[in-house]
Amino acid sequence: MNSEFDVDINVKDMYSFLMNNTYRKFSGILWVIMGIAAVVLAVYTRGKVNVSYTVLLLVFAVIFLVLNPVVLYLKARRQIKNNAYFAIPLHFTLDEDKITVSQGENSQSVTWQEIYKAVKYSSNVIIYITDIRTFIWPKRCLDNAKVYNDVVKLASAGLGSRCKLKEISND
Repeated sequence: MNSEFDVDINVKDMYSFLMNNTYRKFSGILWVIMGIAAVVLAVYTRGKVNVSYTVLLLVFAVIFLVLNPVVLYLKARRQIKNNAYFAIPLHFTLDEDKITVSQGENSQSVTWQEIYKAVKYSSNVIIYITDIRTFIWPKRCLDNAKVYNDVVKLASAGLGSRCKLKEISND
């Protein structure tokens, strides 16, 4: 069995990946907890402490809860705009042994044994080769349920328990 599809990554796809990749780690969870704690403390201490302390807590909350997602969006936009890698769609071919990605004249293969894990976050399928090297496959690029399910079957066969993808109904 083989499966082939093309992937073009846009800013929304990259932003979704960066948000999931950031906020599923301990540091991302800690940022959210600290932001919520700053809001709770600001509300709880309002009127009991100097106004400047309350304002400072609210500034921290904005930094933790608002600034980081904005920075991640700007990073996604910059990465898509400035990286020639994303200018031309990537063509992926999956079989029982490997994943082959090609773009123009260039081609590279990765065996299933080299892959760390496969997961689906939000609207993206993420294939982790290492913690910092990934294939991002927006679900919209996996044309239909059959292509997506073929990808899941190949990944499950190649990765075993490292594959966290689930087939979807063909309805």
